[in-house]
Order: sequence, then structure tokens, then C-alpha cells
Amino acid sequence: TALPAAIATGKVLQVVQSTSTSDILTNSSSYAASGFTGAITPSATSSKILIQLNGGYIDYDSAALDSYCRIFYKIGSGSYVEQASFTRTRVNSAFGIPNSQNFLTSPNTTSEVTVQPYIKTSTSNNAYINRQGALLTLTLLEIGA
Repeated sequence: TALPAAIATGKVLQVVQSTSTSDILTNSSSYAASGFTGAITPSATSSKILIQLNGGYIDYDSAALDSYCRIFYKIGSGSYVEQASFTRTRVNSAFGIPNSQNFLTSPNTTSEVTVQPYIKTSTSNNAYINRQGALLTLTLLEIGA
């Protein structure tokens, strides 16, 4: 069905941004919730959501490792579902690396969509997606379809 005339297609309809300067880490070898979330409520079921995770400080505590970050989201009070977007970063220096991840999804809902990065490590050592007061941003853009 066609969208109401008041809803523009292919345009940004709303933007929501969450930020964190807290340490966000895991020592799990399975994807674990980061606790860092953002939520957006699409205005139409045909809308797409552009998810952008940027900035932060990918780091480790004591030994080089691979840090993995994957985007999950849930609709309403449902369970988090894994999305296709992920990054794998080999961390083996004392310098943090910023995150950069973008993913376009079609949740097909007008219920609240809550997005959360999940992280895991290749070892039992702590892997961080944010550390030392760096600014990590999670930006959600509703795109009229």
C-alpha cells in the first residue's frame, strides 16, 4: 500500500542518538550484551532503519586478541535478534581503535526497535568497544521507504 502523502520516501524521518563514555567490555567467547542501547519507533512499517555505531576505543587488558562486535535489535518487548553486520578487530597495541559500523535494516514494524551492540573476545581476556572516557555513539535514522 502507498504511504500517506505526508510521509516522504527516501528521506530521513527521524534521528535518535545514544552516547557513552563508560567502559564497555566482555571476557566472553560468546556474544554478550554490551548494555549500550538506542531505541527508535518507526512511523511506518515500510521504513528502513540505518544503524551507525561509531567512535569509542577498541582495546584490551593484557594480551593481544580479536574483538568482535555485532549489532542486535529487538522489537517491542521481544528478544534480541542477531543482524548481519559485524566487525572483527585484531588488537595488539597500546592504542585504541575507533568503531565504525553501519547497517541498514527493515524491521517491518511501528513498534519500538531497540538496538544494542553485542561483543565477544577470542581469548578469556577483556575486550573493550569503549574505554578511557572515549565517546561511543549509536545513531538510529528512520528512512522513509
